[in-house]
Amino acid sequence: MDKTLRTVKCGTHGNVGIAFVCCHAASEHDRRLGFYEVALDDESPEPQGWCASCEERLMQAGHWTDEHAEVLVVVCEFCFDTIKRRHQHAA
Repeated sequence: MDKTLRTVKCGTHGNVGIAFVCCHAASEHDRRLGFYEVALDDESPEPQGWCASCEERLMQAGHWTDEHAEVLVVVCEFCFDTIKRRHQHAA
């Protein structure tokens, strides 16, 4: 199957691959919120990540819901990596 990856025009990185993060992780710059992400596969070819609070709500619901999807925002793949590094807990 030919899967064409979607792109987004980022003000910093130009026209690059699309990714999704929760609005909490995207907007918080001062605190580490934790970071969870889905493994990439044919059903989820774009990076998707969310904070610890969103992960807790996801675990309580037991499955992905429209409410979870509503907090996702589009970012470029490079901004995704920056957000991920910002919020990952120190090992």
